Amino acid sequence: AAERAEKAGFDGVEINAASSHLFDSFLSLAMNRRQDAYGPADLESRSRFLVEVIREIKKRLGQDFPVGVIMNGAEFGLDKG
Repeated sequence: AAERAEKAGFDGVEINAASSHLFDSFLSLAMNRRQDAYGPADLESRSRFLVEVIREIKKRLGQDFPVGVIMNGAEFGLDKG
C-alpha cells in the first residue's frame, strides 16, 4: 500500500495502529495471545510486527519517505494494579 501511495504522489503514509485494527491487536496486552516472537511478553515483542513493516517500507521507498503511526495512548480494560 505504501508503494502505491508513493507512486500516486503522496508525500508519506500513516499506519493506523489504534482502535482495534490489526497492529493494535499485536500491541495490546489485552488482545495479544500469541505464543511466539510477536507475543505479549514485552513491548519489544508486541511491537515487532509494526517495526518490521516500517523497516520494509523504508527499505523499499527510502529512509526519507515519511511513515507516521497513530496509536492508542492508553489501553482500557486492563487492571490498574
